[in-house]
Amino acid sequence: METTSEKRTIDQIIEGGGYGLPESVVKLFSVIVKKYPFLGVVEFGFICPEEMKHAVGFYDFVTNADGEVVPIIYLNARDKQSILDLMRARPKAIAMNEQMLGIKSGSMTTALLQIFIVLHELGHAKDFLENYQGKPELEGKSPEEVMEWQRKQVLATLPVKNTSPSKLVRSMEECETFEEIVAKHPEIKEHACANKIVDQESLLMVQEDAYRNAAPEKYADEFASQILKEHAEELGVQDILINS
Repeated sequence: METTSEKRTIDQIIEGGGYGLPESVVKLFSVIVKKYPFLGVVEFGFICPEEMKHAVGFYDFVTNADGEVVPIIYLNARDKQSILDLMRARPKAIAMNEQMLGIKSGSMTTALLQIFIVLHELGHAKDFLENYQGKPELEGKSPEEVMEWQRKQVLATLPVKNTSPSKLVRSMEECETFEEIVAKHPEIKEHACANKIVDQESLLMVQEDAYRNAAPEKYADEFASQILKEHAEELGVQDILINS
């Protein structure tokens, strides 16, 4: 994928002042790294908007200058518009985020969602560094390959197999009718929740629910929710969280 700027580690972002992230998030990074020093090696990069339709961030792995494999978090370069697009296209995901944070339905803001997504992806990075890196190889797989293999196992259980919710939205946009979507993805009819899937909206809802309730996503969600609730004031979102 095409990046629009050089990559930076969290430590470099803290020292260098921002890298396009909200000031409140950069300040929070300092707090997080004091609690979890190993997260300082996590890198950030920005991706061209065309590469990330209906998504704002995702993680991957890179080999750093020291020859170590570390997580990298890519964020959409067209930040605010990408968040608005996500809120429109994936309402179930937004509702789940609101529920996790204990806030009223419809009270999610673009600023709060941006922070949640950054922290969610950082949760995936923490999961890797804490639970995979440095562990013995599994059947010849490296730690990052094991984590990716487990992610693929989750994707294989979804109504539309091997497809994240953001990719499903893009696939649905290529179809004019629900029947066309089912014809494109016949495995929908064989899924355990097939009786709940009657149209495009219900398909996306079931896909989102199954995806976000899988262990890797729950780990990242719980990390993001915990950090947000503990540091709402520093992030400037205390009014939303407290008044809901």
